[in-house]
Amino acid sequence: MKFDLGGRCKNKEFTTVNMEEDCDIKHDILDVDGFISNDNVVSEFRMIHTLEHIPTSLYVKFLKTLRRKLRSGGKISVVLTDAEAAINMWKDDVLSFRAMKKILFPPAQLTGANQLMAHHNMWNTLDLARDFQALGFEVYSFDAGYWNFDLTDEFFPEEMKQFQGLKIKNIGVMALLRG
Repeated sequence: MKFDLGGRCKNKEFTTVNMEEDCDIKHDILDVDGFISNDNVVSEFRMIHTLEHIPTSLYVKFLKTLRRKLRSGGKISVVLTDAEAAINMWKDDVLSFRAMKKILFPPAQLTGANQLMAHHNMWNTLDLARDFQALGFEVYSFDAGYWNFDLTDEFFPEEMKQFQGLKIKNIGVMALLRG
């Protein structure tokens, strides 16, 4: 079994789980037991720009639940924005503070209609790897590419136009559960 948590649209390789209509299982990903009843049965969980949406108060419990559901040799693959790189882009005057803030905490037009779109946490590669290592995973990083800045601002939309299309670095972390 392979699950894309927070994934959009149906695909053949992974079972997508999301609260949106166009997915394989419409369910809250925080309630993993609600869509996977048995432990030690999942070969892979994938989360692409999803983990940062998990409330901090539930984060450790969520990761422990995923670990419990994985079979020996199973893995968790995570892709998300590299918060350290975004902050460094601000420090290097590539981004304004406001633009950097929009990367880390999405604007109201994305979160207002759906509070699940709000970011609750942020990482760099080492920080996320350490979280998985603390839970007994063997951890590897991989090149997860970039996304193009496409955000706006409620008060100063003109300011964001200069950053449109700018490449924002992702991190990629794979956590492998050895038996």
